[in-house]
This record gives sequence, C-alpha cells and structure tokens, in this order.
Amino acid sequence: MLGFLWKVSREAVRPPRPPGEFVRIGGVVLHVVRSGPPEGPVVLMCSGLGGAWLSWDAVVPLLRDRCHVVRFDRPGLGWSAPDPHPPTAAREAHRMRALLRGLGLPGPYTLVGHSLGGLFGEAFARTYPELTAGLVLTESACEPVERFGRHRELKLRVARTCGTIAQRVGASQFLGPSLRELGVRTQSLRGVETADPQHTHGAFCHGATVTAAMVERATCYDMAAELGMLRRSHPMPKVPAIVLSATGPRNDPAAVRAWQHHQLLLASAVNAEHRRIGDSAHLMPIDRPDAIAKAVLDVIGDAGPAHRGAW
Repeated sequence: MLGFLWKVSREAVRPPRPPGEFVRIGGVVLHVVRSGPPEGPVVLMCSGLGGAWLSWDAVVPLLRDRCHVVRFDRPGLGWSAPDPHPPTAAREAHRMRALLRGLGLPGPYTLVGHSLGGLFGEAFARTYPELTAGLVLTESACEPVERFGRHRELKLRVARTCGTIAQRVGASQFLGPSLRELGVRTQSLRGVETADPQHTHGAFCHGATVTAAMVERATCYDMAAELGMLRRSHPMPKVPAIVLSATGPRNDPAAVRAWQHHQLLLASAVNAEHRRIGDSAHLMPIDRPDAIAKAVLDVIGDAGPAHRGAW
C-alpha cells in the first residue's frame, strides 16, 4: 500500500526527475547521484535524519575534482522508494555495501556521515573494516544509549499511520518542504538553503519522505543502542578518522558543553581526531562545507595509495 501511494503522489505533485540514476538494491529502488572522476577515491556520503542527496550540495563542488563522490537517498527519502522493513544500523550498513558493489565501485571507501548518517557510517566501518579507508563524522549522532527503547512497534505504527494520513489528505507536498525549511532556519547559522529550490521541493514534497523521516526518528535510539552493541563486538579498523563538532551558538551553554563532551567520547570510540568547527550550527554541510571537504581530503591523504584498492 505504501509503495502504491508513493507512486501516485510522485506522479501527481513531483517535478521532473532529479539528476543521477536509479538502482535496485535488495528489492528497493534507490536514487543515487555521483560526481567526480570514476578513478578517484570513492567517498560515500550519508545524510542526517530525514535528509536527501542534496544535503551535501555545498560540499560536493569542493571534492569532485579529487574524489568520486556518491550520494544516495535512503529508502523513502528523497527519490528512493520505501522499504517495508524499518531501518537498523546493520541493515543500513549492508545496504551501503550492496549499493557500492552494485555500482561497480572498488573499495575501500571513505565514509562521510552527518548526524544520524554518522551512526550508519560508523556501523559500516565496524562491520566491513576491509572495505573502509577512512571515516569523517560530522555533528554525528552520539547519544549514550545503552538499552533499546520501549514500545518500538507502537512507535513504528504511529509514524507510518501519520505519514500515510498526511499523504492521503494532500498535506505531504507542503509539510515535507516546510519541515526542511524550518530545519535549515533553526539548525544552521546561515539559515538559507544551499540546494536548488526545485530539487528541494521534489525531494521533500511526498508522503513517503514524511513517513520515512518519522520512522527514522522513532527508531534512532534503538539504532544507537544497536551501535553500542556493535562497538563491543566489532573493533574499529585502523584507518584515518576525523570527528567534526560545531561550536556555534546554542541557547543553553550547558547543552553546548554536554554536546562537546559526547563528541569527544565519540572521537575516542572511533580512534579519531576531534576538530571543533566555529561558525557552524548542527547543519554543518550548509554552514561550513569547507571544513567537511578539508577533513575528507585529509583523511584520503592519510589513507594513502591503498585507498584505490580492489575488491
């Protein structure tokens, strides 16, 4: 049913197809955008909760002369079709590996994740150390969760029901873009979208996006607990890694100190250098794309020739 509604909504309100290609991975059609020389080091970018490929639009121009940058929309987000299965850290790490393999791109790879995408990047590195050349975590999710949350199935049903209702009554085409705009205004210092307006509307205007974002929100603490278990059983590979945390103004100074403390703990957990980035709020890909690009190039430089290794 969700797949049918996704198709109807897309045909009814969405603009022409975005740049990139569509690849079927594990039965789900994913939207992928690639930039840069095919022979360059492969960099896979993972957006934050409810994000899309265009979240990295300000970063990619700073990398595409040196790297082969891969961006994709997770199921239900952007232009990717929904997945009936809820996300887990293991499932998303496997999906990322299958996608890169399906694109015929040799590993190892540098993983770049923002917010929730950082959780998936770390899960990939721990699960597939032989395919990991480096890691850049940008304002990464780092909640110290030890146990799985309660009422998971109930939260999933509520998220899916709310998303479906929004789609049926025609609210999705306004709700999705409005939430994106609100996020940019409140979570970045620039407060201005860096992506093409038409692409932004197309990526966020359909019901599947609202549903997928709500499902990710409903399961994010469970995925953090899952990552905690993975840390105990799967050591980090010995690869260059950098953690970037924003020091831009927040309303509560105590919250700033707590966030920086947790980012230090994250850097320790992944054996990474910790860089505090000024003039940025949580949406660092908008505020400081230069800092992210520099971290990626530093990691690639430290990874050395092995970065171009084969399968």
